[in-house]
Amino acid sequence: LMHLSFLQLLVGGLVTGLGAGAVFTDWPRMGGVWLPPDLLSLQPIWRNALENQALLQFSHRALGYLLLALAAFALIRSRRSVHGVTRTAFALATVWMLLQAVLGVVTLLHGDPLALRLAHLAGALVLWLFLIRARFLARYPRVQSIRGIK
Repeated sequence: LMHLSFLQLLVGGLVTGLGAGAVFTDWPRMGGVWLPPDLLSLQPIWRNALENQALLQFSHRALGYLLLALAAFALIRSRRSVHGVTRTAFALATVWMLLQAVLGVVTLLHGDPLALRLAHLAGALVLWLFLIRARFLARYPRVQSIRGIK
């Protein structure tokens, strides 16, 4: 989840850098269709991964949906933890990810203005920090006492 969110940050940076967010400003479709016809229109084919606005925005959306599904799965798995701090960290990361997805859709629907674009970027960085914290607490949980002493 943490690594995939970092990849999402990189793809989002490419989307912003190329101005691809302003190309398809409808949701959930892109230009009225589910799959834009020019996903692989550049030659040579490898250029599409770095320069094709349609493919980059589609990839950013698809990774976002995958991240939401994985966050829900991680939240469910984290409920098994006996450590309350770990459960809270995953809940916070999942809620923040949901808010980040909503902010991304709102940014699209408003035509990709600079203020919303920057808020979406800042939210992505904060989300990544929340995911790093949740992963760290899952690997190295805080020691608890059964007596309730903190």
